[in-house]
Amino acid sequence: MEQIKELDTVIELCCESQGVKPSDLKTKWKPKEIAFTRQICWAVLKEIFKSKYSLDFLGSYVGLNHDHATVIHACKVISNERIIKYFDAFYIDLVKDCRDKLKKVQ
Repeated sequence: MEQIKELDTVIELCCESQGVKPSDLKTKWKPKEIAFTRQICWAVLKEIFKSKYSLDFLGSYVGLNHDHATVIHACKVISNERIIKYFDAFYIDLVKDCRDKLKKVQ
């Protein structure tokens, strides 16, 4: 799959925030911290690029052959996590950082 700089930028920031390497997201290895980081990536990517890329595309771009249903599930998990105050602030800051970085890249 062709690399897309704007998606890679967001994925790198999400991974950095969780202490995970972006290459770990493309493995079948599923420890909790990797799976949760994938879910964060999908939620942030969907929020920023929902009108530009399909959920199927985002699913397969971040992980190995994941589809739209996996992305939808991930977004629900992250939505539920956002109920916890500290995670909501973290998520809002992460989305803002991603948007700011994308403006600098373009």
